[in-house]
Amino acid sequence: MNRVIQFLSLIKTFRFGAFPILFSIVVRKPVKVKVGAHWFLQNLDESTVYHLLNSYSKLEKLVAALPVNTKGILIDGGANNGLFSFLFSQRFPEIKGYAFEPSPVLLPFLQKNLLNGSVKIRTEALAEKDGELTFYFSRNADQIGSLHRENVEEFEKKADRVDSYQVNTKSLDSFIAEEDVQRIGIIKLDVQGAELSILKGASRALEITDLLLIEVMLIEPTAFELLDFVRKRFPHYKVINSVSYGADILFSKEPLT
Repeated sequence: MNRVIQFLSLIKTFRFGAFPILFSIVVRKPVKVKVGAHWFLQNLDESTVYHLLNSYSKLEKLVAALPVNTKGILIDGGANNGLFSFLFSQRFPEIKGYAFEPSPVLLPFLQKNLLNGSVKIRTEALAEKDGELTFYFSRNADQIGSLHRENVEEFEKKADRVDSYQVNTKSLDSFIAEEDVQRIGIIKLDVQGAELSILKGASRALEITDLLLIEVMLIEPTAFELLDFVRKRFPHYKVINSVSYGADILFSKEPLT
């Protein structure tokens, strides 16, 4: 019955576009979704229907909430399939960006989705320091991954469904020096609990950043430390989406209208 409800929800959400989506799911192929005037390639796994019904509208609201006068580059930390960068480049085609995603499974989707945009792909994981760390991921849902094993286990509930590999890491301060970045318009972070450690390695980067967009989960052990850290540097904020146990919050150095 749950599957029937999901399929009916897809039809309600995507209308005629739901039928090719449903066909792809039935024949077990990646899903193509019409987003505006462009096609977006969505990986197929156990979480695909959930993301189709939830992530698209959520990320559209995040991009729509950004000030029209946004300047400087985009940094998309935890780019996944690239939907945020994809939507961002449609609204701000003149702004360059960098999408960080260490998952080799998601990389082919990311490359196709950002092929004709202004956002470049980085295969490192953002972290506090340059180096190498263990990246944990779900065997059943490609989009569930984190530098913190417990955050993947929270979704999976079974430890034997969690696997790992080593990834190269890059701090934001190292990145801006490497790319000679002079201004960051927005840093978006959705990295399953690694947000605070990334920002601790970004003292210089945050000085030249106008906006932060972070999914803050209050059940994370570092949630209140993260909020305290960010509010001291970005005192103005707006809640964009409410999510289970938290929210997507836009932080700014200047008042938000």
